[in-house]
Amino acid sequence: MQYERLIERSRLPPERMFAEHMLMVADMDFLVTSVRRLLRTAAAARKVASEQQPQLKLALGTFNSRWGNLTKVRDALEHSDTAADFPLPAVGIPASGQGDGEFTFMWSGGNLDLGKLYADACSIVRAIVSVIDSAELESDGPGTLNEVGSKSAPGPG
Repeated sequence: MQYERLIERSRLPPERMFAEHMLMVADMDFLVTSVRRLLRTAAAARKVASEQQPQLKLALGTFNSRWGNLTKVRDALEHSDTAADFPLPAVGIPASGQGDGEFTFMWSGGNLDLGKLYADACSIVRAIVSVIDSAELESDGPGTLNEVGSKSAPGPG
């Protein structure tokens, strides 16, 4: 949700963007917090026995190589009153004057391209789902799934 709102705000005219600045910072704070929670979920998924673990390991490795400074960004956002490295939103605006949907938070530790951050986070989500689906299939054995997805005993015959 925060990603979509940030991208939508990137399409606003420049004079409206100034008024939206603090809302963008708040959404960035929530987005970073959500991604950090996703990483904790992925760490838990790494403990699940599944043939899909290589996919999750690759997604996490890619994410961490690109976004290893996310904790520092979170700290700067949470302590904006004392942080010297407060991230600032910057939007790519082409000559037409309309936002192009490219959104970057600039800070001294490097820039965060929200589109790339979001895509990498989505890769982790897909990998977690693969691990869980694979583990459930491996543990199901005989039987069928009922309407709510719970395993029931095999039918007669």
